[in-house]
Amino acid sequence: MEHLEHFGLSRDPFSNDPQLALYFESAEHASAARRLRRAVTQQKGLCVLSGPAGAGKSMVVRHLLESLEEEVYEACLLVPVPGIANADWAFSRFAAHLGVADAAAERAALLGQIYEQLAVVREDGRHAVLILDEADVLAERSALGELRALLNLEYEERRLLTLVLVGPTEIEATLARERGLAERLDVHVRLRPLDVEAATAYLTHRIRRVGGSPAILDASGLEALIERSGGIPRRMNTIADNALFEAFVAGRVSATRDDVLQAAAQLALGAASGAAAAREATPADDTAPPAAAPRRDAAAGRARPAAAPAGDPSVFDAPTAARRVASRPAPARATDLDEVFAAPTPPPRVRGGARSTPAWSGRAAPDKTMILGQGEGFDLEGEEPAFDARTHALPVPDPAKEEEIEDLFADLVEES
Repeated sequence: MEHLEHFGLSRDPFSNDPQLALYFESAEHASAARRLRRAVTQQKGLCVLSGPAGAGKSMVVRHLLESLEEEVYEACLLVPVPGIANADWAFSRFAAHLGVADAAAERAALLGQIYEQLAVVREDGRHAVLILDEADVLAERSALGELRALLNLEYEERRLLTLVLVGPTEIEATLARERGLAERLDVHVRLRPLDVEAATAYLTHRIRRVGGSPAILDASGLEALIERSGGIPRRMNTIADNALFEAFVAGRVSATRDDVLQAAAQLALGAASGAAAAREATPADDTAPPAAAPRRDAAAGRARPAAAPAGDPSVFDAPTAARRVASRPAPARATDLDEVFAAPTPPPRVRGGARSTPAWSGRAAPDKTMILGQGEGFDLEGEEPAFDARTHALPVPDPAKEEEIEDLFADLVEES
């Protein structure tokens, strides 16, 4: 593109596509990533990453995904499709990632398939991690509460899964209404906008990564850019790109305050929007909100979450007593699973293999589905991420063990 060549840039430094090659780890982003990593390492159940739209949440979780060792974790990133995705969509996509070739249409059977595969992952000595980016898409369809079923899956008295929900600040209010999820929240990380120093370093890093000089934004332009963006990386990218184009059209070698103000005005991104972003940001925190008082399990002497309302479709109780593949499960304390999961025929699900090839751009496209595992989906040096056809090969259990795992889940259903 002419304006990029004019400023000596090898490619667009301000693309809003989540390219890890351009990732800048500010102190704010490093803190968020460290807290999420701690949650995964400790095999916590539910984690939430929230923050203003455009603050860099997607980049943080993609960076986290790439940092999880395949020998230790079975990690999956899903991006819901607006207007299509619901809880069944999430379950079926996760099942596909785990290697389920033909996902069951009925909820209880589908969760059984997921349970069996997660048990195999645990037998292999690894821990499963499911990251749901843009989880607010599921919240709009009142589907977040149904994800509780995944948090109930346990094997040998240990959680089989860490669930990470990523969404805008507004998702916090949704979680507060979903008491069943709020009671299970282990870690909550809030991402804030960048301060002036971090924002300056962010812009400098982006420009230098593509061979440019930070001088293409003069001091007045830099100040105006940070002011108008409110320290939100996505807004900085958008305004900066348009400001550079205005400077190019005017024949200047750097973007000035006037270029930035003109670009911000055309985009309707002014001081008001920046101030609003700063107001909605809160300090990073890894504490959960107050939960409903737990009740004590008299037999085991341990706290248990308050019971879910009868007929709650999100309830899925895996056996919680100590168990091993070669042993029979203790009687389940759940209600009849067939009754619990009775529901109208689910809407058609977007089907695909264990990997779907997404496009980073075209966010309004009808199929924005994304399933990513560690080590794939990112070209750290290329301009656009590259996707290959690799599929994680989950360990194939001994046939006898596989049959015992199936019997374990079948007995759970019967004894419920």
